[in-house]
Amino acid sequence: MPAADRDRRPPIGGVALRRLLVWTLRLSGAVLFRRKLAAALAQCTEACPSLGPKGHTVLRVEGQAGPLALRLYEPSQMPLAMRHLVLKAFAQRRGIRCASTVAWGEVSLAGQRSFAVLEEWVTGQRALQWTPELAYTLGCDMARWHEVQVPAVVAAAMGLRTYHPAAYRQYTVRLRETQQPCGSLVEELSRSLEALDSPDFLGRWAFSHGDVHGRNILSQPEGRLVWLDLDLAQYRPQRHDLAWAEWILLRHSPASMEAFERGYFQTCPGDQAGWQEQRLGWYRLCCALRATRLCLRSSREPALEPLREKWLALSTASWQVQDQGQPSSDLVASITRLAQGPLQAA
Repeated sequence: MPAADRDRRPPIGGVALRRLLVWTLRLSGAVLFRRKLAAALAQCTEACPSLGPKGHTVLRVEGQAGPLALRLYEPSQMPLAMRHLVLKAFAQRRGIRCASTVAWGEVSLAGQRSFAVLEEWVTGQRALQWTPELAYTLGCDMARWHEVQVPAVVAAAMGLRTYHPAAYRQYTVRLRETQQPCGSLVEELSRSLEALDSPDFLGRWAFSHGDVHGRNILSQPEGRLVWLDLDLAQYRPQRHDLAWAEWILLRHSPASMEAFERGYFQTCPGDQAGWQEQRLGWYRLCCALRATRLCLRSSREPALEPLREKWLALSTASWQVQDQGQPSSDLVASITRLAQGPLQAA
């Protein structure tokens, strides 16, 4: 092709890059890993596994050296498999523990064509009880997530997006339409969301796991954490992750909350003063969002009613407290004490 014609070619866009990466995964998987996948499929006890409503599932199979996890994806879910493989590799570069990849490629089970990812089967306990030592490790790991660097060309190929919390504004509309009694929650959520218009409130943006909760993290006996399910990984404000971790994971353990912050800011220093200044606003937003989600679900799941009442009270209490520069654990304790009054009266 003449040089002039090459110069006139349009640049490769995100869709083209994604297709190229998908093709590369298929080819490399077929060439390198066919035997390992065939051996794993031979051990699969389900003749025709269901891929579920999301188009993917995880099965346990026996390998020569022990159990393995076999992830199966519908062909339409290839981009999801690609994100899982590639983002996991970038996270592991920063020292974040994820399941090691053994093989990948296209497979067929009972005539059903799928894309497969074969990984180590990770053992450990669901991280639902956070000791100070484990919380410190969580803080260090979250800081490492925020230091992950994904090249722009790779981010475009995977469709990696920046998630702006302003998307939460959709909840105000849905909340007004719900039939559940939610008290002053609509006003509290609206006031909390107003802060998102301020760059000073949002702070620094960083790469985020995107779905931090106790069931997506395994703790191992040696004190390490293993991270699962990278499907929602994208760019978010760092403070978004800090607030959710402190409220959802660590709220009942002040010592663990302090250890978490110590681990985080020792590993990723630079924004501690900004976090201390804006954390009450983030706590208000997290309380209101948690209460909103429970209000939207409790009509379908009556068992959530006590949890809904608790978070409604916490949302209201977060607007009745002032931050006097105390540690995060003291501020959370103040909000919790204020929320107990309405609950005990009920």
